[in-house]
Amino acid sequence: MKKILSWCGSHTELLCAFFLLGCCISSAVKDGWSAAILFLPFIAMWIFVHRLQKEIFRITKKNKELNETKKKLEKACKRTEDLKTLIYYRYLLAKNDVDLCKKKIDCNAYLYERRHCEEMIEFYLKKIWNKDV
Repeated sequence: MKKILSWCGSHTELLCAFFLLGCCISSAVKDGWSAAILFLPFIAMWIFVHRLQKEIFRITKKNKELNETKKKLEKACKRTEDLKTLIYYRYLLAKNDVDLCKKKIDCNAYLYERRHCEEMIEFYLKKIWNKDV
């Protein structure tokens, strides 16, 4: 009984359409087709509403799936940006070593830049591996 009531509660549009169809057939038998034709637009409307509800449910479900995919892609994009920044700081560290060898910078500037690059590399490594950021 509970299953029947549950089905009836979730399919009220179809039940109304069947009720209107019954009224249509009853009035066709009793009063003729002219009275029965009045029920036909309501039957069509209830069937249309039922189909729209199914479509809305399907679209809502698809939207939830797309939102989950979007969140995963945003996380992957953020991680890619972190990797790009990590590689950039590694490049700056190597460039700093080359500049010292070519004597374009003095030792103080070299040490300052090296410490800064190493700190940033360490920060992004921890951030990428999700450790104590």
